[in-house]
Amino acid sequence: MLTPVILATFISVCLPMADPVVAHALVAAGSSGEPLTVMDAAGQKLAGGTERELAAALKAAPADQELYVGLTQIPRSALIKLGIPPESTLAPCTNLRIGYQLYSEAREVVAASQKNPKKLMAVSINYYRNRQKTAEGAYAQKAADAFTKPAFSPPASFGSRLHMAIAAQAMRSDASTLHQTGGQIARLTVARLNNPQ
Repeated sequence: MLTPVILATFISVCLPMADPVVAHALVAAGSSGEPLTVMDAAGQKLAGGTERELAAALKAAPADQELYVGLTQIPRSALIKLGIPPESTLAPCTNLRIGYQLYSEAREVVAASQKNPKKLMAVSINYYRNRQKTAEGAYAQKAADAFTKPAFSPPASFGSRLHMAIAAQAMRSDASTLHQTGGQIARLTVARLNNPQ
């Protein structure tokens, strides 16, 4: 599990323009800060203690089984629909970026019907996870609580050893993800920038 300072630093390095309260709530609701978490719809963890083992388990899982991947518990079905190999999203930075993007899109869909910030977070997180526009369920409640009562540490100081180590890991993660996806994530990002809905 990532310590609060390490998680905050990953968020500041990987999502510098994001709302840190929302990013922390997304992680709190999903993995509680454990990057190597893959769960099924019932909340059971997939076997595997290393990134390599989890990647193999993701590949071996039945195609119709919904699984949730990494820090932000990205739905595997959403990754497959986008053409992104789910195993490429186990790295913290990659997972944070894709998860936050998908959550932001879900929030845009829900925002017209929800004005209360706590309820907006709950409904958005449910829509992100299972495409249901409801605030019901433990997952949604956990996100809403984390959003309304944020409890997170500040990131490591810019230029500190910890900050530099996480920035270096993020760059390695980016290079690995670019290789694994053949640039698919970059193409999707450019397409969304060029064609906002």
